[in-house]
Amino acid sequence: MVDMASLQQVSLRQQPLFGGLIREMRSLSNLTQAQFAAVIGVNYVTISRWESGRIQPSALALRQVHALLERLSQSNVQPIQARSKALLALYLADVQE
Repeated sequence: MVDMASLQQVSLRQQPLFGGLIREMRSLSNLTQAQFAAVIGVNYVTISRWESGRIQPSALALRQVHALLERLSQSNVQPIQARSKALLALYLADVQE
């Protein structure tokens, strides 16, 4: 299980970059904002606001993002797997399981 305190610290530290993470994850998974929002369990407007840096994700949303990125890193498609692992290292390296 992901440590929520670690996620909140990552959220605050990485907020300016978090929108880029979300955009890249959507691109990797070939999802629209609405589709990505449905997977994460938030409204599509929330995805837009994350991507623009207007709001920070909640701890629960960060947990969902982390879980999706973990699943992407298990992909059978090598470029998706490699980029997902790089994103995990870049954005969520401090998150403890």
